[in-house]
Amino acid sequence: VVLSGRVHPGESNASWLLRGAIEFLTSSCPQARALRRSLVFKVVPMLNPDGVINGHHRTNLAGLDLNRQWAEPSRERSPTVWHLRALLLSLARQRRGPVLFTDFHGHSRRRNVFMFGGSCAAGDASRLLPLLLARLAPDFSMEGCSFALSAAKAGTARGAMFAALPSATSYTIEASFAGASGGARAHEHFTPLSLEETGAHFVAALHDLVCLWKQRPVAAWAAGVHALLHGSKALAAAGLPWPVVLRAPAEEAAATAWANVLRLGGRAVTPSGAKREGGADTDTGLGGESKNGGGGGDSGGGDSGGGDSGGGGGSSSRSSSSSRSRG
Repeated sequence: VVLSGRVHPGESNASWLLRGAIEFLTSSCPQARALRRSLVFKVVPMLNPDGVINGHHRTNLAGLDLNRQWAEPSRERSPTVWHLRALLLSLARQRRGPVLFTDFHGHSRRRNVFMFGGSCAAGDASRLLPLLLARLAPDFSMEGCSFALSAAKAGTARGAMFAALPSATSYTIEASFAGASGGARAHEHFTPLSLEETGAHFVAALHDLVCLWKQRPVAAWAAGVHALLHGSKALAAAGLPWPVVLRAPAEEAAATAWANVLRLGGRAVTPSGAKREGGADTDTGLGGESKNGGGGGDSGGGDSGGGDSGGGGGSSSRSSSSSRSRG
């Protein structure tokens, strides 16, 4: 899993999102420990340090928007992008991943936190991570997400890696420079703490995604994903409620939550390792696995005329408790 941020210097909210993700991922929370056992994480918190230090809004010292250089980066004029792209391609050649690449941004013209993905059909499983995040994070908007990738985005991190890494799912996550359009924080500006909490929820959603990915049998996993992705009609046909309410995975475990969500034909589908055999990591549904090594409407920030836009940390304990209490 590769995470990057702050390619656009003016998007300080991206740094706060990514800080929340990092603090939660490196915490002692059972979800975080389970993820660290199952996946290798490579994180680049700041792709444009010279632009940040010199107070630029979008460019580096060479005057380049680095989020338009991903297709053919220059080692001399866009070295950070060149090296990160080389790392991603090297991992792919070695069959060590990545399975997920996400670039963190801020958005100047839209509300909420949302994600952009690659071009995909309505039922494509790449929509699942945003859907899981929407279940956990009150400031995240699934309706604001887009999964259309135009030719104009070919030079962005999301677009270039979507084309170059067929085994990976590539996203941009965007945080508004303003705030949420609904919910408890409607019409309030996001704060560093609220952005950190959403970053922590991103990691918790990734944990849930890994639990789902480990579902067996595969047919039941696919059916559950299909139901989640196709909204109320498909969920009703599968006998599932809508909206689906997930319990926080750090409680008695994501295993129980996903059993409730993916109960198809009267048979509960649980993640591997759901039987509580000991440590807290087992409760997460990842069960101490060995290391695996592994769109459209993008205006106003991130991928758009300004590239994939993003933003700005809170305490790890606050983030951790937040992800446990919200579902």
